[in-house]
Amino acid sequence: MEAKHPKRKNPVPGITLAQLASDNYQLTLKVLQDAIGASLPQTAPGVGGLRYEHLKTLDFPPSLRNSALVPQTAKDALQHLWELCNMILACKLPVYFYSAIYRAVQLVPIHKKDPRSLVGEQMMEHCPIGIGHTLKRLINKVIARHLAPVFETAAGPHQFAIAKPAGGIQMAFGTATLLGQRHDFVAI
Repeated sequence: MEAKHPKRKNPVPGITLAQLASDNYQLTLKVLQDAIGASLPQTAPGVGGLRYEHLKTLDFPPSLRNSALVPQTAKDALQHLWELCNMILACKLPVYFYSAIYRAVQLVPIHKKDPRSLVGEQMMEHCPIGIGHTLKRLINKVIARHLAPVFETAAGPHQFAIAKPAGGIQMAFGTATLLGQRHDFVAI
């Protein structure tokens, strides 16, 4: 059992009363702007129909952010978006927002083949993926980046894919390769 589950290298400290009483993590406007700027184009909109491209219209290159060329309405909209994101993180919105809207997922079929490559009566294969609200994905991405060192310290000795670029893909292919070579192994 010790070989499979080694003891933690660094003990994880418990949460103190001061930490519980402190405010939740708050985004800075720059972190939000950087996350919007780094978001991928042409992604599925998810619940609500909002795309990253819509958010990118509020963001401007760093050299123009404080320029008079940026309309005040765009600055105000970005400010309101930033305030909304921080209200979401501080759990200051009504409960129904988190239980119904924020958790909602839209299932979208992804084509495994190019439809033009189908021959005759060949059927299209699909893989369903769940897409959450764009704001949820944006906030989760920022939180994950911010907390990656904490997750890595806490779970690093026991987790392979934590805080690694494409770590989930590496883990999936590594597991598939191992299971393909060792038929007596089982993945749970």
